[in-house]
Amino acid sequence: MLKAEKRHRQSCRFDQYDRARTKCTCSYHAIGVLNGTFLRRSLKTANYETAIRTIRKWESLGAARESQSITIEGGVGAFMRDIGARNWQESTKRKFRTLLQDRLVEYCRQHGYRLLRELDLNAVTEFRATWRDAPLTALKNIERLRAFYRFCLDREWVTGNPAAKLKVKVAVEEKEPFTPEEFERIMAATEQYRDGRGSQDPRRAAELRAFVLVLRHSGLRISDTAKLERTQLVPGTDSEGYALMVRQQKVRRTVYIPLPDGRDGLPDVVGALQALPLHDEKYFFWNGTGEIERAVNNWRSRLTRVFRVAETETGSRKPFSCKPHPHRFRHTFAAEYLNAGVPIETVSLLLGHASVKVTEKHYAKFNRARQARMEEAVRGAWQSQRPKLQVIAGGSQNVA
Repeated sequence: MLKAEKRHRQSCRFDQYDRARTKCTCSYHAIGVLNGTFLRRSLKTANYETAIRTIRKWESLGAARESQSITIEGGVGAFMRDIGARNWQESTKRKFRTLLQDRLVEYCRQHGYRLLRELDLNAVTEFRATWRDAPLTALKNIERLRAFYRFCLDREWVTGNPAAKLKVKVAVEEKEPFTPEEFERIMAATEQYRDGRGSQDPRRAAELRAFVLVLRHSGLRISDTAKLERTQLVPGTDSEGYALMVRQQKVRRTVYIPLPDGRDGLPDVVGALQALPLHDEKYFFWNGTGEIERAVNNWRSRLTRVFRVAETETGSRKPFSCKPHPHRFRHTFAAEYLNAGVPIETVSLLLGHASVKVTEKHYAKFNRARQARMEEAVRGAWQSQRPKLQVIAGGSQNVA
């Protein structure tokens, strides 16, 4: 129920909170609850009759909108159909399905929420409190919840995005590459690899070795490496050597990533790929059957066992400086080129980042060119502040 009240300006002759005084040019304000939401808004008129008519119009529109309110299940279903029609990756759709259909809808059913407009900031905050996610996973889920509310906001099913005010503190971890000694231990561990049954297969070891070499010298993510196609290995642009032709989805451009072929003291990644057994005519590391996500998870499990062997059975048999995981091969690739003086814009293209700012955020400390510019600027400042010796008649003096 809304009511009209005068809110006097500071320049008005009446007191600011004197609602009984109406003989002035100050505007009326609508104050009350509309569709379950507290409202305080200027009516932009000093005439009481006009203010009341505006309030009645708002209430009638609110009642009509009330009868057409969208349910939570209806909104989630519409959103999932929309992202399905937009050909999003299956892994992305699965994450939205887990958050919205399996968790949000079930939470609302248990707590009596039926309509989207009932999910205010307090309700969304309580829903977030039920999560048991790690900080980074919670941040990603908040971003997905915001995307869902933006979808609803565009269709005017809700009046605001309560998820926009949710926050979570995430500790930013330094991107640490593998050291040369650690990488040698990983390569040695591929030769000692045993499957879950404890058996050792030379062909499996060769395949694992090629997989690690591609991760290390291409900078590809593990998912892109697992579904690497044979047609993506193409001759280099200079007619020497080979390169991987990779379609970067985020930047929507094709990038050629040169691969070492045994020259200049580098490992023969090309030879390792060409020597792989023909499991499938299309892919290097996948037989083309089943879901690609399962294949990626299988490769991740194999690499986890390799890391365990590398830490306990090879070299110094000491734990690595940082927790090993497949993405550290990507960090090693980026750090190597930046330390070699390759422009950060080029490294950004090779990594497939949507913006060079993303590369700067994660790998700024390896940007040798930027570090050199910083040192030059600091040393230049030292030179400008150093006192100069000026010779004068009868002696010398320092001039600041």
